Formats: sequence, structure tokens, C-alpha cells
Amino acid sequence: MIDVLAEFMKESPKDPMFPKDRRRISAALFSLLYAVLLSTGFVFGGDDWQAISPDELHMTGEPKAPGAPAIYLYRQVDRNDQDYREFVYAESRY
Repeated sequence: MIDVLAEFMKESPKDPMFPKDRRRISAALFSLLYAVLLSTGFVFGGDDWQAISPDELHMTGEPKAPGAPAIYLYRQVDRNDQDYREFVYAESRY
């Protein structure tokens, strides 16, 4: 594959449209590389969800909050002040 790209990238004096084609293909290759890197970042940087216990699945009410329409089973807030980001992880039961 590298040989094919190297052969393609050689300048061709016969074709006056060659620089435009090279820019178009370079942009396409860059876009493809960017998409691959972006997608793998999301795949490998995925969140670790906590498993829901059988007790939580069968829960119909909370003694500490009788009649509440919903409750938090778990809530975690992670803040990064340097990057101005906040990540909220919450599990709730309706």
C-alpha cells in the first residue's frame, strides 16, 4: 500500500490537474484517518457502567422517600477545572 501511495505522490508533468487531484485525495485520506482516530477514541474511552443488582431491579419504593416518583440509585460528579469539563454519572429508578 505504501508503494502505491509513493507512486501516486510522484509529480507527473504530463497531467496539469495532478496537484488538484493530489490535494483532493490527501484531504480524503486525512478525513478517513481522522474518522478512524476519532471513532477509536470513543470506543476505548468508553464509560464503565455499574451493573444493576437484582434488588434494584425489583425495587418498587424507597422507605426514605415514600411516594417519590423517582430516586437516584447512584450519582457521581467528576469535574476538571483545567479543561472546564464536568461529567455527571447517575443511575435512577422511576
